[in-house]
Amino acid sequence: MLQVYLLRHAKSSWDNLELDDIDRPLNKRGMRNAKQFSKILDKRKFQIGQIICSPSKRTTSTYGIISNSFDRSVKFTIDNDIYECSPNILVRKIKKLKKNTLIIGHNPSLIESINIFYVIRILNIFQPVLLP
Repeated sequence: MLQVYLLRHAKSSWDNLELDDIDRPLNKRGMRNAKQFSKILDKRKFQIGQIICSPSKRTTSTYGIISNSFDRSVKFTIDNDIYECSPNILVRKIKKLKKNTLIIGHNPSLIESINIFYVIRILNIFQPVLLP
């Protein structure tokens, strides 16, 4: 069965309000949380065939921190379409996937996409949730 994992980027910094949104980096907490998440990924050994990432600095930085948790053969792609996309665009992309995929993107499009696929509703919360 095809598996798709949706990952919101780690916590970004708002220290420099003059930066364009796409250029916002991770803050210290975001870097720390991404490292913690990488350890979880190492233990879980998800079978990922490809990783699709938004072009923003905070998503690519999140990937950079967790990338060692994946086999080098996993294809990594930056997809400009998933930066600030509507959930319908993301859902269309997910429906076309042929292999297990991790998508690193942004809320609210990630949460709203999940809500399109499922009857239950997931609230968009702003606190990071780390799996045990």
